[in-house]
Amino acid sequence: MEKTAQLLKGKVALVRTPVGAHRPAWILSQQAYYLAQKFKIVNQVHSKIFARIHEQHQPFSTEADLEAFFVEQGIDKTVLQKTIGSADAKLALENYEAQTQLAQIRGVPSLLVNGKYLIKASVSDAQALSELILYLANKPD
Repeated sequence: MEKTAQLLKGKVALVRTPVGAHRPAWILSQQAYYLAQKFKIVNQVHSKIFARIHEQHQPFSTEADLEAFFVEQGIDKTVLQKTIGSADAKLALENYEAQTQLAQIRGVPSLLVNGKYLIKASVSDAQALSELILYLANKPD
């Protein structure tokens, strides 16, 4: 996806939406993404979160795991604890879930183009994927 994002830079806007699918570990991943956005460290931690979950096979299993991860990233523990349980955090997670449900996304990775074209197939070639996304993004209604 990173290669595809680079190929699409300046051509289409890519917006990440974390998927929870009512799975506890995935919901904690949603919380991790929310926290990264809230503290404006998405670029710093996105690849670390991905590596932790998908390469090291160590998904977040508790809020304490989340807390420890973000404290390691330099976030103040007291501020972090207030943010994790905040109304804003709960609203963001509900919004992520609503977006996922509306798009009928059941797993990851999934790409939704222009709110109507859901790409489920695994395309391993960044160039081919970027061409497909551009085609769908520019397809007339």
